[in-house]
Amino acid sequence: VERIEVLRGGGSVLYGDNASGGVINIITRRGGPSGLTLGAESDSYGWRNHASLRYQVGDLRLSLSNAYGDSRGYRDNGDYEYDNVHLSLSLTPAEAPWGVALQAGQTHETYGLPGALNLNAINSGVINRRGTFAPDDRAERDSTYVTLTPSYAIGSETTLRLGLSYRERLAAAEYVFFGSPFPVKDRHVLTGVSPELVHSGDLFGHGNTLTIGMDQQVDELHSIANRTEARQEMQDYYLHDSFEVVDGLFLDGGYRLAQVDY
Repeated sequence: VERIEVLRGGGSVLYGDNASGGVINIITRRGGPSGLTLGAESDSYGWRNHASLRYQVGDLRLSLSNAYGDSRGYRDNGDYEYDNVHLSLSLTPAEAPWGVALQAGQTHETYGLPGALNLNAINSGVINRRGTFAPDDRAERDSTYVTLTPSYAIGSETTLRLGLSYRERLAAAEYVFFGSPFPVKDRHVLTGVSPELVHSGDLFGHGNTLTIGMDQQVDELHSIANRTEARQEMQDYYLHDSFEVVDGLFLDGGYRLAQVDY
């Protein structure tokens, strides 16, 4: 992670209707000075290690990282193991008006499902707080994502960006009832296209930034075990303007039109 930005106040115009209270924007690291970082840590329940490689040559920046963790968990059948890989690649030629950024990653998780406990059962001594009534319930999840963002500068004040994204999550679980396994398997796919035009300049002698864009997403859920499918198509158009009234004081306004089809 390079930095975390906290944007207070409503951000629904730029980031959708779920951003009414604010936005937390996590900026992942795009390379930097070339180097290798290794780390490991341990606690009462398990251990974690991570490695990251950063490489930069000219205008090309590359970052590759891997993290692995294994925890026994506080409760019986509460173990959790994960392994993830992240790739970040960016190319921004200094003398060219264009640039491109690529991010991709994959995470594999396996974990136990200890289930809920009844307070009466704990108080009566039927089971302790670390026990479970589901010692054989297990789950695993594979998540993959790819984002590609080409950009092009039109003059010194206007930038055109195109965000392309693909995310897939495959989740599987097996619950055991009276000795018989009951498998559940779902596949969730989210694809998106987000063109955006940003113009920053002066308006009546004051700084002003105008943003115009569109978010188009297709959200698909495939329940393999139940043989059911769900599909949601979202298409949003937005316009946002930020006008600097005086130094450090901004007046923001905008409009967002959202259309959802099921």
